[in-house]
Amino acid sequence: YSFFESFYYGTNLKTGQKVRGHHVVIIPTRPDGITGEILWPQYLCGVPTDDDGEDPVGTRIEGAFRLVERMLGAMRANDADAVAATFQSKAYVALRDITGPSGAAVACDSRAQIQEYFDRLFRVFEVVDIKVLNRISDTWYVFVDMLLELRRRDDPHSPAFEVRTAQTFGIGVDGELAGLVGY
Repeated sequence: YSFFESFYYGTNLKTGQKVRGHHVVIIPTRPDGITGEILWPQYLCGVPTDDDGEDPVGTRIEGAFRLVERMLGAMRANDADAVAATFQSKAYVALRDITGPSGAAVACDSRAQIQEYFDRLFRVFEVVDIKVLNRISDTWYVFVDMLLELRRRDDPHSPAFEVRTAQTFGIGVDGELAGLVGY
């Protein structure tokens, strides 16, 4: 994969409103080329694009790290309710669905759907560990490149295996996750 962060000026195609701000992009790749692009714009987090000076940037970045660590801790505990509790009620999640054979994307647009997805994930796999390999952050997002160490629940004697995933967590102004996109 490749990861990019940049500042943009553009037009919201739904509203026609001019927008400016940051966005982050994960570009999954294989030896034969790019397999997709996953973009997360800052404005979807409800975070102002200008620093108003009232909340120091360093404090907000630390808060973003703690929020993502809380969510990863809930994953390590295999607790779908605790995972879902880290998200806003109308959060958006788009991830590669590793619970089935296709690996197709799963999309959720509410805390209830997020809870359902992670409940399904934890019924199929036990999360043995999560190893954070790389982390990039700003006040409104945290990008995490990680290895999920999993074990199939239908065969408790099966060896654990690792799945590498790159995910971008959108950080809302309310101290909850606004969304999660990843591959």
